[in-house]
Amino acid sequence: MTGTALSVDDLHCRLGESHVLQGVTFDVPEGGVTALLGRNGVGKTTTLRTMLGLAPRSGGRVTVAGDDITRLPTHAIVQRGVGYVPEDRDVLAGRPVE
Repeated sequence: MTGTALSVDDLHCRLGESHVLQGVTFDVPEGGVTALLGRNGVGKTTTLRTMLGLAPRSGGRVTVAGDDITRLPTHAIVQRGVGYVPEDRDVLAGRPVE
C-alpha cells in the first residue's frame, strides 16, 4: 500500500438540534479495507451519508486520492468512486434483476 485512497478529517454533522457526528476522523489506505463498526445509533450510516453529501456536513473535510471532495455535489462524489449501499432490502424493489 502506497498512499491514502480516502481520508475523513474532523467530520461533523448536525441533524436538527442533535450534533450527531463530532469530529470523525479516519483514513482508508490504497488497496486496503476499512470497516465502520459499532452498535445501532452510533453514526455509521450518518458518517457515510455525510461523506456523500446526503446528510448536512457542519464541519470537516473528505478527500479522495488527495482531492478535496467535501463541497462537491453527491453525483460528482459518486463519479470519483465513493459509494454507499444501504442495508434495507428495497434497493431494487420492483425492478427485474437478471
